Amino acid sequence: MKDARRLFPWTNETRDKAKTIIQAVARGSGVKESIMEFSRCVVIQHVCDSDFANPVIHFMAVLGIHANRGTLREGQDASPILAGLVYCVRVISSELLLPSKGTRGPLEYQNFRDQRRTYLQDGSMGLLPALISLLAYAKKIAKNYSNIGAVFWEDGNRVMVFQGARIAMDHFRAMVENAIHEAEDLLWLTLMSTPRKTDRLELDLHDLSDDMSLCDSGHSFVYHPKNDLATAHVDVTALRLSESEHGKKMRRDGIWHPKLTADYLRQVDLFRKLLLFCVHVTGGQPARGTEILSIRLKNGCVRPRNIFLLDGYVMTVTFYNKTDSQWDSPKIIPRFLPWRVGQLLASASMSGLTNRNRPTT
Repeated sequence: MKDARRLFPWTNETRDKAKTIIQAVARGSGVKESIMEFSRCVVIQHVCDSDFANPVIHFMAVLGIHANRGTLREGQDASPILAGLVYCVRVISSELLLPSKGTRGPLEYQNFRDQRRTYLQDGSMGLLPALISLLAYAKKIAKNYSNIGAVFWEDGNRVMVFQGARIAMDHFRAMVENAIHEAEDLLWLTLMSTPRKTDRLELDLHDLSDDMSLCDSGHSFVYHPKNDLATAHVDVTALRLSESEHGKKMRRDGIWHPKLTADYLRQVDLFRKLLLFCVHVTGGQPARGTEILSIRLKNGCVRPRNIFLLDGYVMTVTFYNKTDSQWDSPKIIPRFLPWRVGQLLASASMSGLTNRNRPTT
């Protein structure tokens, strides 16, 4: 890495732009403009005979070094990193070349087309085409790579070795149980200030109603008129939090304490991640990342919700889009959550912990 820093292709222009960024950070203003100007002098340029004269190409080469092993990365390991770099360069190039909102006329768009043809189009010898070509080479190598097993079993299939890490099956089986227990403690002890289990709210999901045919924006089982969950328990939740020692410190004289509020919101985000993990692994076959991360509690303006109540169970519905090319329609996959996870999701939803609202000072 010492050689990588020593061989970095500095020019007078890039040095001046880098100094401008440091000065802007120290000043506290103009940081974005300084970064964009530095990006312009390293991204919007041609890559001809000397590829490594470009700082981005040099940076890409450094990313191709495996720091722990002291070797170059294989194609299957380098292609994800290179794909992220290509995405960043593409976004920065578009931001630099696209005309601003106040100056979008025929001349500006013609200039954008000329600049795109000069620096971004394939065969223009620009930075982005060069990176895309390198990414294509890496993907070709990765495709032809003979996969080496990353999972092995030891001690009579009681220990799984994944890329050198030993995972006992007893611990693996207890992972889900521990995650649910941790989410319950985080919800009731930290967020709801309810230490005694007898004081915790327990919903009878069989008595709750839900109508899957209602597509009104903002509707969910929480706001169903027969359930009245949005107002039935919100006062109790607010009262418990306000009467707790932490809640009294967090809001005094109608003003939120910035640090304590930020700490509380970090705990809320941690609970959401734990809840997402529990929903992901306890509802049957886990969904793909794009499917599980797009579920929503309430109907939106464009997309309907994915969480319903059915026969006393909390059900998530995702769309499996991988069969579009064969059947021209996605598959609808319902998944039913176990009782404890369903209680977590329903309790957090009625308490407002699944919303994105933030308290204001």
